[in-house]
Amino acid sequence: MADCASAIKAQGEIGSEDFLVTPAMRERVRVELEARRLHIGDQAFAAAGSYVDRQLGYDIARDMFGDAAATRRRLLDDRQMKAALELVEHGASEGDLIRLGRSHND
Repeated sequence: MADCASAIKAQGEIGSEDFLVTPAMRERVRVELEARRLHIGDQAFAAAGSYVDRQLGYDIARDMFGDAAATRRRLLDDRQMKAALELVEHGASEGDLIRLGRSHND
């Protein structure tokens, strides 16, 4: 996917770290795989769409904005990080966070 990320970077369509991976970008991955004689059926590729989008997003972020941007993007996709951020957003004190954390795990 790194080759695809470089090609997308060259197009100049990405302006910020919070870009969205588009269906056209995902299709570029599919075309690249086919060019390398890696044939993936339509259903399998469609089923892997969200995975492809995440991985391509990480590669584009790294290529365009550096390792820190790719790490930030990964953290935003991380389930545990999302849960922790949700707890912090809803807790006013340490005690609130502990109570929220306990209720979140039940």
